[in-house]
Amino acid sequence: MVKKLTVTIGIPAYNEEANIGKLLDSLLKQKEKNFKLKEIIVVSDGSTDSTNQIMNSIKDKRIKFIKRIKRQGQQNSQNLILKRGKGEIFVFIEADVIPAFNSTISELIKPLTKNGEGAMSVGRAFPVLPRNFFEEILYHGYLFKQEMFRKWKNADNIYMAGGHSMKAISKKFAKLLIWPNDVPEDAFTYFRLKELGLYLVRNPKAVAYMRNTANFKDRIKQCNKFQCGK
Repeated sequence: MVKKLTVTIGIPAYNEEANIGKLLDSLLKQKEKNFKLKEIIVVSDGSTDSTNQIMNSIKDKRIKFIKRIKRQGQQNSQNLILKRGKGEIFVFIEADVIPAFNSTISELIKPLTKNGEGAMSVGRAFPVLPRNFFEEILYHGYLFKQEMFRKWKNADNIYMAGGHSMKAISKKFAKLLIWPNDVPEDAFTYFRLKELGLYLVRNPKAVAYMRNTANFKDRIKQCNKFQCGK
């Protein structure tokens, strides 16, 4: 019988009252075909909505909730997850996505369980159907860019390195990874991976649903966040 690797799922969250409960429910229902869920660590990073109340109402020993009064950033939250987590594989998931299938996590970590192939595995984010014309523009733009990036360097490139596509990190890589503050964390992860001579593997069967911003104002905020990274 093949031993199943233990998995720590890390979720940095900031004002995610609309989705955090649904996300956790979906993660707890994942089929553990090739892994054993060790824990889910949720870091609420200065949330001011009902995220903390929702987290306090969830009673499952596998869920560990860390509440921060002052916001310190996603990079800092992910470093804390790496420090506290006890799994052999770390899975990082954005708090505003939903796994598309109950096999999503199993598929995401699969490249890391095959003879040590790869140090980081990413899945595939798929936008839900648009609700208005603005979302429709972003929807088709996202699909176009993903198809283009998928073909570049056989999908081993900075644009495929996580985000809503999720990422699974081997323990070997996790020990060598610390995110600095004020950097685009996905880009930094990819460059650190390459600096160490390690490999990125993509499994398109690991799908998560995400929603684009619904208006121009929110899109500007999102773009400003991208631009602020060093």
